Amino acid sequence: MVLATAFPIYATDVKEEKEVSFREIQATIEDYFIKNDINMSVESKEFYDYAVEELLGVGDVGIKELDTYNLILEYMAEFKNVYGDYLICESILSQEEADKELIADILNSNDCLSYNMQNGQITFGLTERFKETTIGDIIVRNMIAAYETDKVNITPMAINSYTPSKAATYARLHANGQNVLYPYYAGQDCTNFVSQCLSAGGLPMAGTNTRTGVYSSTSNWYCKCTESSSYDPDKGRKYAVTTSWIRVADFNTYFTGKAKSKTKKTTASALNSSCAVGDVVQVLSAAGTPEHTVIISKKTNGAAYYCGHSNSATDKAVSNLFSGGKKVLLFDLT
Repeated sequence: MVLATAFPIYATDVKEEKEVSFREIQATIEDYFIKNDINMSVESKEFYDYAVEELLGVGDVGIKELDTYNLILEYMAEFKNVYGDYLICESILSQEEADKELIADILNSNDCLSYNMQNGQITFGLTERFKETTIGDIIVRNMIAAYETDKVNITPMAINSYTPSKAATYARLHANGQNVLYPYYAGQDCTNFVSQCLSAGGLPMAGTNTRTGVYSSTSNWYCKCTESSSYDPDKGRKYAVTTSWIRVADFNTYFTGKAKSKTKKTTASALNSSCAVGDVVQVLSAAGTPEHTVIISKKTNGAAYYCGHSNSATDKAVSNLFSGGKKVLLFDLT
């Protein structure tokens, strides 16, 4: 597949889409910001929030008109993941007993983060490796990751304990706000929210912990309150939570083999015809990067609707998940 590029710095007449680098895409974004008087750094929390809105199909109408918008979405999906790790590290460091082992694991897998031993601070910056990454690199990485995840033999969970209608009821009740009995991760709460829905529907947590913190795991799945105020149980709460409960990719790994099936859908009609209330859907970029998690909350006359967080959605048509050439993964839990 080829496309005419609109890159202001590294332009060529025609270029294979898979050969386009994040450096080139970033240059396009920065050029768009300059031309439209948008004062925003592509390495900031402000850009992270901007990218999340674009990935959810809302936000800046103007940037959607660029010929390279699909490539920009790929950049934003990758940026969301690497910056999301930074936000998780910030959350860990804010705890009284920071889990340094988890921070070390994240740092080993994300070279856009660095840790200052002297002041105990995490800093974020896009590296040359990130910028030189091509769309083709992302496609190959995601194909390998999908193969490695899918070949793992995992014991199916007790699906019989799951009541989809209860999960859907919980989803509608809390789609537009936070349940104070759980933690909330601003700008990256989608998987945390869906995990809550599944738990409310009766899916059993796996593993336990009494020590506050975020724990790296794709074999356990839990969120446990470790501390609350003696005066008001809804306040001052702290938690032990696994990354499989809150991160898109780790949730994917945990539920692969535990769900009845996991299938890729490339159109809304294919998803409408095969999903059921209580099933989970993960959105993939065109290159296959997992970027969002939602739950099917309603089906009417063959049309499916979902609830989700990060950008609050209540009974929204699943057709909205397929913008920009995206695909989805359907986890059959019913």
